[in-house]
Amino acid sequence: MKVTFGIVNCNRLHYLKACLESLELSTKDYQNKEIIVIDNASIEPGTQEYLNLIEKRGVKVVRNKVRDPSNEFAKGLNKIVEMSTGEIICPLSGDLQFSIKGNWLPEFISVFQKRNDVGSVMLDIQRNKTIKTEFRTDIVDTNLCRFFKNLSRPPIATSGNSLFLKSTLLSLGTWCEYNKNHEGTD
Repeated sequence: MKVTFGIVNCNRLHYLKACLESLELSTKDYQNKEIIVIDNASIEPGTQEYLNLIEKRGVKVVRNKVRDPSNEFAKGLNKIVEMSTGEIICPLSGDLQFSIKGNWLPEFISVFQKRNDVGSVMLDIQRNKTIKTEFRTDIVDTNLCRFFKNLSRPPIATSGNSLFLKSTLLSLGTWCEYNKNHEGTD
């Protein structure tokens, strides 16, 4: 299965570099992937040069010309979904760093391949342990689909930091682009 990783950036060059470099290192054993970076009109020195560099390495880069601080993050995430060619999409917070150096992505993908009732798998430092021992704690049925929830963690996905089936995102709907407050849960 092809995996699309996406990062939304605005004036956070240090975090973008750390996230992208650790992502590339931790997934170099998995070739069937693409990386998309959406830059929201960054003016931080060095950003454009870095975007040019990663573009030469095969990263797809979108450079937005104007900012809409309350909605640019959601719009960036939705652009990643729109552009993705993978069956799995992993939108990442720009300040996330990968500490595992390989062999983790095939294990996550195998969850989707072995189970037809999984729409997303969350990334976290303990996932290797919890993916085997605490896969679900409860089931919520709706008219549209079934959700497995674990309320011992905050129940909001915010930027993602999860592997989502693209079909799940498209059927449920993507991020709301009409937020009053970027930090809110709209």
